[in-house]
Amino acid sequence: MNTQSFRYTGFWLIVSALLLSSLIPGGPVENRDFSHIHPLVLGLFNVFLTTLDIGSVVLAFFAFKERIWAARGALAAAIGFYAVYAVDLAQIFPRSPTPMSFALALIEVLGMTAAIPLMFASLRAARGTSQRADQSRSRTFNYAILTALMAIGTAVVWFATDAAMGGQSL
Repeated sequence: MNTQSFRYTGFWLIVSALLLSSLIPGGPVENRDFSHIHPLVLGLFNVFLTTLDIGSVVLAFFAFKERIWAARGALAAAIGFYAVYAVDLAQIFPRSPTPMSFALALIEVLGMTAAIPLMFASLRAARGTSQRADQSRSRTFNYAILTALMAIGTAVVWFATDAAMGGQSL
């Protein structure tokens, strides 16, 4: 049962990451104008979104390896996904004079919906520590992969911030 919870956690993390990554500003779905928002604020928001997205892929990998810390991190990610979509759908932040498209609203509703089973699966996986403890506490994460993820994240943040500001060069 606990192995299944880890698999569900990994699955919902991947679904959530794919949904969020489809909303990169300048892409096919997110084309609202945020040029009125200070570039630093927009950049920090994009850093958060990129970290949430790439971090979820990393967490999914370790959730499939049944790491307890990944299940706990997945719960935080689920809350992050839910909150990001909720504040955008409620038109709290980020606000744009450009109306939200139907496709954007649909993906955000799907993203909020996906965050709910992710919350439950990650809670179940994290609770089942008696079945399988974190066997590998070593920090042998490949630094080349970490560097590549940071480079991809930086490029995504730069592109998304520039696109959200209407293509103005940062």
